[in-house]
Amino acid sequence: IQNYEYGYFLARKLCPWDIMDKSLSYRFFLTLFAFFVLLNSSTTYSDSVPNGAVRLAANKKFRSDDGFLCGKIGNKYVPVRKLAGGYFYPLTAERADTLAQIPRSSGAKRTRLIEKALDLKFKIFERKPVCAIGFKITRKVIAGGNHSCALDKVGGVWCWGANNSGQLGNGSFTSSSVPVSVTGLTKGVRDITAGFQHNCAVTRKGGVKCWGLNSDGQLGAITGGPRNTPVDVVTLSEGVRQVSAGIYHTCALTTSSGLKCWGDNSFGQLGDGTFSLSYIPRDVSSLTSNVRAFDSGDFHNCATKRINSSDSLLMCWGQNTWGQLGNGGTTNSAIPVNTAGISLTVSAFSAGGSTTCAIDGNTKCWGANWRSQLGRSTAGAFSATAGAVEFLSDVDTIFVAYEHVCARTTAGGAKCWGNNNSGQTGYSLADEHLEPRDAEEATADVRMLSLGDFHTCALMTNQSVKCWGRNSEGQIGDGMPIDPP
Repeated sequence: IQNYEYGYFLARKLCPWDIMDKSLSYRFFLTLFAFFVLLNSSTTYSDSVPNGAVRLAANKKFRSDDGFLCGKIGNKYVPVRKLAGGYFYPLTAERADTLAQIPRSSGAKRTRLIEKALDLKFKIFERKPVCAIGFKITRKVIAGGNHSCALDKVGGVWCWGANNSGQLGNGSFTSSSVPVSVTGLTKGVRDITAGFQHNCAVTRKGGVKCWGLNSDGQLGAITGGPRNTPVDVVTLSEGVRQVSAGIYHTCALTTSSGLKCWGDNSFGQLGDGTFSLSYIPRDVSSLTSNVRAFDSGDFHNCATKRINSSDSLLMCWGQNTWGQLGNGGTTNSAIPVNTAGISLTVSAFSAGGSTTCAIDGNTKCWGANWRSQLGRSTAGAFSATAGAVEFLSDVDTIFVAYEHVCARTTAGGAKCWGNNNSGQTGYSLADEHLEPRDAEEATADVRMLSLGDFHTCALMTNQSVKCWGRNSEGQIGDGMPIDPP
């Protein structure tokens, strides 16, 4: 098998993907060439013990769900290769075009991993889910712009991916393709959210801490500038239950079921009737109580307001350029407005990018549609009214991002649609599709999903994390080199 892999590797080098027809004939050529090398080679590869190899105790390594052997090197888990004599070698020290970076697994799973490891895109784009290293017991996963974060079993926060604004929260500005612990948030965190380049967390006492980009006061810190470690949000030291972040703003649900927002307010997304930014959290008009759930898009928010024990009214505010507020118009609103066409029995909803979706017995979407994210063939560039997603049924939750949408089926699988140019829908045969399709290898056992700009993460029922899509900044957390060689 080693020589077969080497043949496949040579074939990709001799005839690069980007100058060949992306077809089955090309893959057939690769396979044929690989077998030619296998049959005409009398040499085999043998493992040696290079510099940097270490021995790992049993409790310092595990096999991830997608076949990666993970080992704890220093204070973090990275992909490792098992060598002779019980040694393990960290793969992040090697270039992405070496055979040593192919994980040891078997069967079809190994073939897929071979194709990914030898792809000349060098892990920049991943169409298949892989496990975020180091998480076998996770409570929540959240995907931001080009980074991701998760809560572990004791309420510790871990982040990975882009770190140009300190959004990983570990005191540096260096990106990481493996999870790193957020400074000062190693336990007791109740909730987390990820925006474009900032994150926030709710502490055990109900206070809010944020870190990352602070260009518009989205951290709730009076002084400007990015923060690479968490800072306290002004006036929110207690009494908060959940948080949600947009591009440059943040909102929080209090224990009294009221909403507060802070940061950028260019489109009225703070919901206080003004268009002026604020470092200090402001009450959202008409939503100071009885809020059941809420979510933030890029420049708009939506929330359900309790009407009675079973009914809720869906309301949205902020930017409405693409009709994402769902009230039939395209005028921005600095106060919440009722969304038309959604019944009071709404059970789930999501605001993301410039699009909004909800489930009220049927799955409906409205807003931007420039990459088919509304999931219906009759929509144009946008729709200011709710319309049913075609070819979709039996879903219980929905998740919206910049240009793609995913839903969790009642059977526990993930179906996605919209832009797929980086593999973010998990479907390998199209760059864009309006018809919801299964996220390959995530067709069952999905507990929740979270969508970044061009990647997707899933929390599985066994409390592990899978991520797929763009990996230019290490945001899928597989430990592979961030930059192409």
